[in-house]
Amino acid sequence: MGIQMHTNKKHWYLVYATYEDARNSSKHMAEGTFSLSSTNINKSMLAIIRTDLIKRVLEQNTDLEIENFKLHALSYLGEMTEQAFNA
Repeated sequence: MGIQMHTNKKHWYLVYATYEDARNSSKHMAEGTFSLSSTNINKSMLAIIRTDLIKRVLEQNTDLEIENFKLHALSYLGEMTEQAFNA
């Protein structure tokens, strides 16, 4: 019997969004990659993705006052392991 390796494949997505900085009404874009265990994306999953992307933006610029944050696109990149995705 050989060693069996488990491959934790996930479904990877690229997400694109726009938002405004309330301090000066400047427009900005945000993008990020997300891995999910399912290809089903419902309203609650969209809300989680939105919240996570906002957190990522604020981590890079804590002075921002985000308003009008809108998800515009979720592109499916495929099912693969994290190692394959990061290759």
